[in-house]
Amino acid sequence: MMALRWAKRLGLNADSPARAGLSGLTRVGGLLLVLCLGTLAWAVDLRYAPFPPGKWPPACPLKALENTAPTTGYRFQPKGASIRLDIDEDADGNLQAQLVRSANGQPLSARYALTGSTLGFDGAFSAELSPDGRPDLLIVQRSGGAGLAAGYAWLTVFVSQGDRYVVSSIESYDPAPHDWLKPGRAKHCQLIQTTPIWTDATRDGRAHSFWVYQLLDFAHGQPRYVNQARAGFPLWVDYRYKASHRATRKLSAQQKQAAWAKRDFGHIGPAKPAATPLP
Repeated sequence: MMALRWAKRLGLNADSPARAGLSGLTRVGGLLLVLCLGTLAWAVDLRYAPFPPGKWPPACPLKALENTAPTTGYRFQPKGASIRLDIDEDADGNLQAQLVRSANGQPLSARYALTGSTLGFDGAFSAELSPDGRPDLLIVQRSGGAGLAAGYAWLTVFVSQGDRYVVSSIESYDPAPHDWLKPGRAKHCQLIQTTPIWTDATRDGRAHSFWVYQLLDFAHGQPRYVNQARAGFPLWVDYRYKASHRATRKLSAQQKQAAWAKRDFGHIGPAKPAATPLP
């Protein structure tokens, strides 16, 4: 309650728990305030989900992989697969990942730098992201921060494409197993990408925060948006104290497009090869 009173004194909009209604505050200053006021900064939860309770579509199987490294680093190998994911700490203390043959360690990909905090490493998983029957792998690494920032996460995804793997990086807020969906009769998984967005260019002229949900498909290697495949996507939901699963009315199509273009988080693209050598 003390944090709430201070937030009101400083101009935070009472209908939004984070980064909304920052009258008299800069955008950066407002974000710092949210990071400090832990009672106001909640991770996204099912109160703001794109589907109401009991209406969530069937989830796609996501298998957590066991670390088999004998000492340092991480070694992840899907059961029965001939590939292995090696993750090691570089000379700067950051994690790097590389796909290799499990039999002899022969590299099958470049070595990629993982974004996020080493303390926020959340493990590796296997899933069917492309319909070729070969295992696809993904790594989840979080920010290691506090408050709203704790949910910021980066996914490094290795998608099979014939005799090679396409490696991409995805920013998504607080990814969870239920965010991976099976699209109809298809045999591969799609991801609901979650992005928090703040904007003061709204229909009522006030600043508001939103959760933005978009649908990503990996069937062709690199992630691409396929929002047309599911009714209601992309979905912008008001981030308020009151639960909501409906599309906001506070933004026009043009305002959504402008806010999305200015986002600080929620980018997708090719993963970056590591530049720092391993010790």
